[in-house]
Amino acid sequence: MHIGSLEEFIEIPLHISGFWRPIYTEDVLSTGSLGAGLVLKPMTFIKAVNEEKIYINSTPFDLEHLKIVKERYGYARGLYVKTSVPLGVGAGVSGNISIGLGYNLASKIYTKDLFKRIVFAGIIGHEIEVIARTGLGDVIAELSGAGIEERVRNGSLCKGVIINHHIKEDVKVLLIVLRERIYTPEMLKLYSDKFYSLHERAYRIFSRSYDIDSFIEASYYFSKEIGFLRKDVDEKISSILADYQRKGDVLGYFIKKSLLIIIYRSDADVKSICDNMRFLGEECIFLEITDRPIIDSKALDEKLCETLLRDRDEILKKKIILQTDI
Repeated sequence: MHIGSLEEFIEIPLHISGFWRPIYTEDVLSTGSLGAGLVLKPMTFIKAVNEEKIYINSTPFDLEHLKIVKERYGYARGLYVKTSVPLGVGAGVSGNISIGLGYNLASKIYTKDLFKRIVFAGIIGHEIEVIARTGLGDVIAELSGAGIEERVRNGSLCKGVIINHHIKEDVKVLLIVLRERIYTPEMLKLYSDKFYSLHERAYRIFSRSYDIDSFIEASYYFSKEIGFLRKDVDEKISSILADYQRKGDVLGYFIKKSLLIIIYRSDADVKSICDNMRFLGEECIFLEITDRPIIDSKALDEKLCETLLRDRDEILKKKIILQTDI
């Protein structure tokens, strides 16, 4: 991760949940999700701009995220975002943006303490995501997750808890961006009555070994039962990938929102897999799984968290930026 002053940039990984359960509370920082997902690279490049706009790969977007942070904290600076995955398909790009906006705010407060800046960015970023209804677990996973991240307590940094599971196999991830789109607010509304029971069953599968095979099996089950992976589409994908799976080149697949996720061995002929999947979507994206988190959760001690949460409450109450040079 590259991170520096406001005039420089930060880089944040992507995140794709395999299975999850939303948990809503009266506190936006305790609202979140339980579940497990993959933390991925190449990372998203994020840099502040001197205007109240958000550019994603040079295209301007009118996102509610910027309005939320300005209304709540009295300060907002825009972003230039360069990412390998489109916004809104299910890979945590919205979470990247929310972290970037939180970092802009944090840079006005903690000018001399880099670690406080990024943790505070995570707290504010999670808050933005919850209010915008664009994510419940992406921010904490992107900042403190690696490999297969397991969210065992819901909430933001300093509230939620993540356990990271190292992946022993040399595997990579192929994303197929599907033509059919479903967005997070719609997803949360459509499937709200299914999340609890399906998460519990998927977690039982994952907990057999907490490895990549059990994660894929749990995620495949979840995506099929919740309705992301329709029977007709599953049959076509299974038929195409059968030979690859038989040879051990492909470990498995699942669908999250508007993405088909295929886990394959690094030496597999991934180009031919992509070519055979053109009927589902035109865009193939090749990603790797991260092996270390940006923030070591052990460094989030109680005193630090108390300070950051108190500062956040004070700014929220007064809508003025605290003194700089903290």
